[in-house]
Amino acid sequence: PGVAALHNNRGNALRHLGRPEESLASYDRAIALDPLYAAAFENKALLYANAQRNEEALACVERAIALDPTKADPHVIRGVLLRRLGRGQEEIDAYKDAINIDPRNVDAWFNQANALSTVNRVLAIQCVDNALSCDPAYVAAWDLKGTLLSELGRGADAVTCHQEAVKLSPRDGRLRYNLGNSWSSIERLEEARESYEAA
Repeated sequence: PGVAALHNNRGNALRHLGRPEESLASYDRAIALDPLYAAAFENKALLYANAQRNEEALACVERAIALDPTKADPHVIRGVLLRRLGRGQEEIDAYKDAINIDPRNVDAWFNQANALSTVNRVLAIQCVDNALSCDPAYVAAWDLKGTLLSELGRGADAVTCHQEAVKLSPRDGRLRYNLGNSWSSIERLEEARESYEAA
């Protein structure tokens, strides 16, 4: 990519600095210099996604995938965008595509678990477990697993998961609130009260 890569990297820096218009111009310049540069399309998709321009983001990430189908992350991004657009089965398929490319892609497993959480909690828990095998310190995965276990009536197991999440991120009040809910589900009301008050 050469010069195109410089514009792509400049776009990334500007995106992280909160300067979206300049970032977009840099990505467009990279693409103009090299229309086959998949990374620029992927990053442009992220920029559009941050602005909730989901249709445009989806078009960009699909172009990135067409140019380089060997990377898992664009499939994850595509899945997230499909969720936002209410295209649930396609979302799940996108995460499967990412996992087929990279079975240790923690975000693919976690997002797949989220996608399945309302339709098949048991399978969703298996996906969360796969995410945690990739990254045992993934706070959101511990929290989601706790919530799913609680919904399945496994309150004591849910408490253990929520405790792990709180241990990893002790300042997050939402995690303490969820721990309180788990304590409540097994009628440990004093522990629940303490968790709520610490939230």
